[in-house]
Amino acid sequence: MMKLSTVLLLTTVGMYAACSKSIVQQPNNGGVLADPSNLNVQVEGTKVNFSWTKDPLADGYFLQLAEGTSFGKVVYSSDTIQNEQYAFADLKPKTDYTLRIRAIDQDNPAFTSRSIYKSFQTGAVAVEQVYAFPGAEGFARQITGGRGGKVIKVTNLQDSGPGSLRDALNQTGPRIVVFEVSGNITLKSNLDIKNGDLTIAGQSAPGDGICLQDYPVSIKADNIVIRFLRFRMGDRQQVEGDAVGGFERKNILVDHCSMSWSTDECASFYNNENFTMQWCIIAESLRLSAHAKGAHGYGAIWGGKKATFHHNLIAHHDSRNPRLGEREGTSYALTDLVDIRNNVFYNWASNSGYGGEAMNVNMVNNYYKPGPATRSGVRGRIVSIDKYEKNEASPIYNVWGKFYVHGNVIEGNEQVNADNWSYGVANQFNAKYGILDQATLSAIRLSAALPIEDNVETELAEQAYQAVLEKVGASLVRDDADVRIINTVKNGNFTADGSSGDERSRNGIIDSQDDVGGWPQLKQGTIPKDSDEDGMPDAWEIANKLDPTKANANGRDLSKGYDNIEVYLNSLVKHLY
Repeated sequence: MMKLSTVLLLTTVGMYAACSKSIVQQPNNGGVLADPSNLNVQVEGTKVNFSWTKDPLADGYFLQLAEGTSFGKVVYSSDTIQNEQYAFADLKPKTDYTLRIRAIDQDNPAFTSRSIYKSFQTGAVAVEQVYAFPGAEGFARQITGGRGGKVIKVTNLQDSGPGSLRDALNQTGPRIVVFEVSGNITLKSNLDIKNGDLTIAGQSAPGDGICLQDYPVSIKADNIVIRFLRFRMGDRQQVEGDAVGGFERKNILVDHCSMSWSTDECASFYNNENFTMQWCIIAESLRLSAHAKGAHGYGAIWGGKKATFHHNLIAHHDSRNPRLGEREGTSYALTDLVDIRNNVFYNWASNSGYGGEAMNVNMVNNYYKPGPATRSGVRGRIVSIDKYEKNEASPIYNVWGKFYVHGNVIEGNEQVNADNWSYGVANQFNAKYGILDQATLSAIRLSAALPIEDNVETELAEQAYQAVLEKVGASLVRDDADVRIINTVKNGNFTADGSSGDERSRNGIIDSQDDVGGWPQLKQGTIPKDSDEDGMPDAWEIANKLDPTKANANGRDLSKGYDNIEVYLNSLVKHLY
């Protein structure tokens, strides 16, 4: 009988072993399954991540969390966890917790490992990192613009009067300007932005977006964010000016805008403090048009104290690609910091970048693509550095700037790409300076980049080239002009010669917007229903659990750092960063 029982028992055990997992040698720790190993705890404020190494014989893990350093107050018990990681969010800040975890076998609850304990303390509540908007970079990335202010709707394309853009800009106090209209705003005079604490959200326009034409736009106030607008001045009014520009201001961020057809420079910004221009198209300045000095066709003047220029496209200009400079002859340049990185330069003609008298400049990982208009003597030029020699009484008289030049690529020029300094800078000085001695060159050349607080996610030049062509400009809906310009860069060609017939107005260096077809006409789209007139469409508010009948643009229901309307405006273009 005893012998039979033993056989039956062995048979039963053998049958079980055949249809289930093998039972391994009992480990020294007293369990059947191995203890969870390599248990790792990562605490990020009130969020905690756990990970461990899985026993291949375990079906899963059972996890419990208790407050305190003992296991008296269990606050969470899991179901079977199949993977090798687990996370808790929104735990109590600065609180002790203890984790308990063990491996389990679902078919045989008795087959388990020992429980492993791990104590930890949470940190303070994480503060949401708030920028001007997600994707804002550079020195102006944390400005506020019109945050917290009233929402003003632009409802028509008139130059002035109620519902016009000019009227919205002339108002005071913090304000966020949105659009219920798309199309071309034909200005009747210069448009000066004189009142700060302002956000202009061009991406809100239903349809093809907004274009400002015929007169210059100037920024003459502080704390301003401008996004997704087109500044296409043109020569129809025969006025002299920049398509858009500003100087001697602070806290300015210009993002995803398109500038073209200026009679002076397309986009000049200098002597500004805490400035960013990013993801903008600066193209096709007019060479022989309305400027009193005659031939121009200039891209930009760039400078500033903590000024960032990144991921912009500069294309089809005769010169000033860019001209580096501050207010002439002043001491401002001695303490400035200009960071130029991940930009794309195409089809400069007589000159690329130059200037920089007494300035402090980074030129990092930019991409240069010579075009049909680019002269042979400047095809390998990154920058031609100058010094100020006009007035001996000037604090910057005879003072060279300091430059960090690294990682730039000139398409098709392996010599410059291998040694930016020797072949893209040191051999590019104006002949009037003669041959600079090694001591002077060494004093100009910086061995490390000027500090930028790691405020731009920097790419290799080749990567930046692809990203810029994909996303740059007022690209939520690209107009025909931007599409055409982007295609010329991709294809290495141009659209037209200048209409003046001048020998230097050729190969994409134009004299009038009419040379390339003039202003695209931007189409109006459907205006989304906005019952409470707070700038956020009803459908979006409902989808985000807001009340479409209660104006709450400045509420913080969806973010601790951004107004509700900012969350909406940012959602429209989040794919472009």
